[in-house]
Amino acid sequence: MATKELSIAKLPPSLCFQLKRFEASGTTSTKIETPVAVPTTLNMAPFAARDVMHDRTLYGLYAVVHHRGQLHTGHYTVYIRQSDHWFRVDDKVMQVLDSEVTGANTYMCFYSQIE
Repeated sequence: MATKELSIAKLPPSLCFQLKRFEASGTTSTKIETPVAVPTTLNMAPFAARDVMHDRTLYGLYAVVHHRGQLHTGHYTVYIRQSDHWFRVDDKVMQVLDSEVTGANTYMCFYSQIE
């Protein structure tokens, strides 16, 4: 009986996750529309090696990239957190509600370590 375990030896100050939103199958490509819940805080302790300092495993969401529209005619927007407020950057900058940031169109997420 054996088990295999993979863990992160050293946690970086920032994390970036790109979600698979586009799929190629043969000669056709499609956009994946599956909703994904994006947490505003992320605890990396379960993924860190046992000897990693666990007081620096908490990360906070600070930027999100969304893709709206179809595969070939879509539009990217970015959301950035400044203090306790979120702003959407899309031709102009507008303050938005937190609920808009973690919506179904998420393409990339950026986290930074919380002190």
